[in-house]
Amino acid sequence: MADEASSAQDAEAAAARAQYRSALLHLCNKSQDAYDKAVLALSAGALGVSVAVVKDIAGGQTAKCIVLVILAWGCWLLSAGCTLFSFASAKSALRSAVDRLDQGTFDHTRPGGLAGQITTVLNVTAGALFGVGALLFVVFASINLGRP
Repeated sequence: MADEASSAQDAEAAAARAQYRSALLHLCNKSQDAYDKAVLALSAGALGVSVAVVKDIAGGQTAKCIVLVILAWGCWLLSAGCTLFSFASAKSALRSAVDRLDQGTFDHTRPGGLAGQITTVLNVTAGALFGVGALLFVVFASINLGRP
């Protein structure tokens, strides 16, 4: 009788863990989607705003250190590109995880395989490039704003 109660408790605990794990994975995926969309929107928006600011700064005069804004634009374009490629690699990683699960070869330490690792690198790179681009543009603007 005690074994049956213990077994039932173990089954309930396993079911609760599985449900909790599923909820965590769902939240993780939602968070990643939000991150990707935010980086893409910020990079595209930064490009648009910076073009307008450069036009206003250089409207009749030559801006100093224009290479900074060109590098910022490059960073933002690369950031957007990394984000777009991460959508494709994430889809591949999910397919790989499902295939491995179906085949019984699922690896909890690397569920998406190489595609999952590529997705992680692309996402981190996209965020870093956005930050570097923003920093370059702030330096450019601080040099050129308020100039006669």
